[in-house]
Amino acid sequence: MGGNPVEFLDADPLPDAPPPAPRRPRSRLGDRSTRLAVGLWAAAAVLCVASTVQTIFRYRFAGLAINTSGGYDMWGHPFDKALTSERGPRFALMFWVCGGLCAALGGATAARESTSTPTRWVRAHLHLFGVIAATLVAGAVAGLGLTLQSLVSTYEALAHFLDDGRVYVSIGPGIWLATAALLCAGAAVVVNARMPAAEPVCPPPHSDAAIPA
Repeated sequence: MGGNPVEFLDADPLPDAPPPAPRRPRSRLGDRSTRLAVGLWAAAAVLCVASTVQTIFRYRFAGLAINTSGGYDMWGHPFDKALTSERGPRFALMFWVCGGLCAALGGATAARESTSTPTRWVRAHLHLFGVIAATLVAGAVAGLGLTLQSLVSTYEALAHFLDDGRVYVSIGPGIWLATAALLCAGAAVVVNARMPAAEPVCPPPHSDAAIPA
């Protein structure tokens, strides 16, 4: 049979996809700063919660007519059995709130590389939230200090009025733990402020070239 010969031509090769844009390697300083900030926020949260089960202060009247001792814990429970009907300020509630906020900030700092919209919004305001958390902890610690000063002044005035012995006051671990939490929160705010900006996660490259039929 005669006819025109059929010639098979090689199809043009598909165009290569453009190479992905080079991504700047993550600096070691950023990694260390992130880990340090997360650790500080976690430590602040643990210290805030731990302080809620501690003593604020203890006192002891030493005299001829008065010889008693007592104190208060972070939930306002008195240690003096004669004062069971009275209750002091419940600072534990405030420190539970501060601990939860510090824990949330630690999680948000650890998730700085996330691309979700809520996380990006939190990341953009991370320093502001950190300042708010540290301010709340500072206010709670200041409230503890002012309450302690007021009660000590009252007890000393009572001892001076009765002219009988002296009053001895010892600071409980609740105040020391709360102060340590404040230092950790303040250090975390400083680290967050000096932390390099998080790099956006680049989407995978794709080619828009049309495939020939």
